Amino acid sequence: MAHLVSRRNPYIIGRPIDDPKLLFGRQDLFCFFEDNLNPVKSLNWSKDN
Repeated sequence: MAHLVSRRNPYIIGRPIDDPKLLFGRQDLFCFFEDNLNPVKSLNWSKDN
């Protein structure tokens, strides 16, 4: 029989974070998402292509 290990949930249950000062350390990741997931910005409308 397998021995089950109880693990602590890493997610915090409660109010969402709504203070921008509490969102730190991931600015480069957010910029990547914004640059690559925004369909309007990803379109290239140049005549040279």
